[in-house]
Amino acid sequence: MNLDTWKSIEFAQPGFFWLMLLIPVMIWWEISRRKKQQGAMNVSSLQGLKGLPVSWKVRLRPVLLALRLLALAALVTALARPQTSNTSENINSEGIDIVLSIDISGSMLAEDLQPNRMEAAKRWRRTLSTVASVTVLAW
Repeated sequence: MNLDTWKSIEFAQPGFFWLMLLIPVMIWWEISRRKKQQGAMNVSSLQGLKGLPVSWKVRLRPVLLALRLLALAALVTALARPQTSNTSENINSEGIDIVLSIDISGSMLAEDLQPNRMEAAKRWRRTLSTVASVTVLAW
């Protein structure tokens, strides 16, 4: 996607972007909740727990918050209904466009036209291309 595509995006309901203010609130709430978090078990010393490995759930806890924030941002953007518009402009011009469909099977080598049908079609195309735009479709 180039920059011009991003410039052409408009939102049908841009007021929903006010919901993005929930993102800092969610971050503040998560930080304050973690500060208040108490352990499930009271121990007199943590010396015996220092060698234990940290579980993957504990390591991925910050990723969960990031994924929630990303999901909220995506939901708010979807609610704002992004839309692109393609503008077209009709340009009036004069001219003739011709599509010439030519059979290229073996029957075109029949010599009922001089020198054969294929050469006659090629000559006809050259004649037409002097007065019009010619597209050749071979089948």
